[in-house]
Amino acid sequence: MNDTIAGLAGNDNIDGGDGSDRIDAGAGDDTVDGSDGDDTIVGGGGADQFIFTGEGSNGDTESVTAFNVGQSDVFALTSSVYSGAPPVGTTALVTNAADAVDQANNIIVDTSANIAEVSLGNNRFAYATDTGELLFDSDGNWADGRGTIAEITTLNGTLVNASFAFV
Repeated sequence: MNDTIAGLAGNDNIDGGDGSDRIDAGAGDDTVDGSDGDDTIVGGGGADQFIFTGEGSNGDTESVTAFNVGQSDVFALTSSVYSGAPPVGTTALVTNAADAVDQANNIIVDTSANIAEVSLGNNRFAYATDTGELLFDSDGNWADGRGTIAEITTLNGTLVNASFAFV
């Protein structure tokens, strides 16, 4: 089912379920999970948490607009569904490709070309600054086999460790 869901004001928990949905979080500190399908998720005012439950590894890609670092928005990556992801609660470490070390909690933030050069084995997540893609690679060899978790159309601010959570 392809739905249009509006969170309006308040702190909402929104699950899109099956289908390719359009979800508008609205004002408040919202938790949004597009679930199955290629969803469009619009963040709003407040600290929003965008939950990803397998996108990038199952063929689904989300589209996220209005991700605001200054409002403490978070990309929440479900550890149990991403092969090689660190355990729930592990602190994410944002790094560029040149400084990446071989550990699962690194989030590489760099250009797509620089990310493709990383082949350390345990780095599973990246954000391509030139394409706006949040990426997953099941084997940590970024030259091939990576999937797009989400396309971020509006990123306000510079991604930091607190922009990511393993849930």
